[in-house]
Amino acid sequence: MTMENDKAVGLSYDGQSPPKLDFKLSGDEARQLVADARDKGLLVHEDQALLHSLLRLEQGEEIPAELYQIVAELIAYAWLLMGKEPDYWRTPQGGISAKA
Repeated sequence: MTMENDKAVGLSYDGQSPPKLDFKLSGDEARQLVADARDKGLLVHEDQALLHSLLRLEQGEEIPAELYQIVAELIAYAWLLMGKEPDYWRTPQGGISAKA
């Protein structure tokens, strides 16, 4: 989720398809959602340029390719904060691992 003053957007990502715009809110709804998210310890990212780009999308629309890098970094950071990691980061059982 990203927010600026009284606007907020949220993204959803299923791990298969590109992330999609999940919602756009403004006014009291946006402020309340962000306050609730922060109270729950959820990631709230504030980035005006990203927000303006995402506000151009319709709900359910995939993010454009030019936003893949920044959104991927935000998703990866959020996953790490939640103690998650992609399956391919784990060394397969019985596999070879490199040591420095």
